[in-house]
Formats: sequence, C-alpha cells, structure tokens
Amino acid sequence: MSQSESSSSETSSSSEEEEIAKPVFISKKQQEKQNQNATNSSRQVLLSQLESKDAKEDTDEKFEVDDTDDLDPHLEYENWKEREKLRFLRDQQIIREAELEKERKEK
Repeated sequence: MSQSESSSSETSSSSEEEEIAKPVFISKKQQEKQNQNATNSSRQVLLSQLESKDAKEDTDEKFEVDDTDDLDPHLEYENWKEREKLRFLRDQQIIREAELEKERKEK
C-alpha cells in the first residue's frame, strides 16, 4: 500500500507543477509595446464613449428641466403632506401583513 500512496502523491505533485505559472522575462521594449497597445485601445474606448455622449447630449436637449419649484408653496406643501401620509399608510399596511403572515406560520 505504501507504493500506491507514494505513486498517487507523485501524480498530484506533478499536476500541481503544471498549474503553477512560471515567470517569464519580458524585455523593456516588449513592455513598452504592450503599454502602448493598451494606451491606444483605452484611447479608442474613450473616444467612442465621448462620441456616444455627444449623441446623448443632442437628445437630452429635447428634455428640459422642470423648474417650477416655489410657484405655489402652499399647494406644494399640501401635496407633500398627502404623499407622506400615503407612504405612512403603505408602510403600516406592510407591517400588518408581515404580522399576519407571522401569526399564520405560528399556527
């Protein structure tokens, strides 16, 4: 049995050696070429993003900002109170439903 154990340990160690990447020397010229290629590709990506952004800006000009704040502060406050009341009631309903579900599970 000791021979089979040793042979299995040898195969596992040889497979581990295959998985480990060996260091490779890269000259400065090759590194510079790789960096230059990476820079060129990143420039191309940046240019394409800028071009698409320009296209989006053309469409964004069609939709202007709604700047109607403070035209009727009293009405805006009343609308806010109504929205806040609806949020509160919605949250209370969710809490009640969770409690009912919890009671059903306990039964």
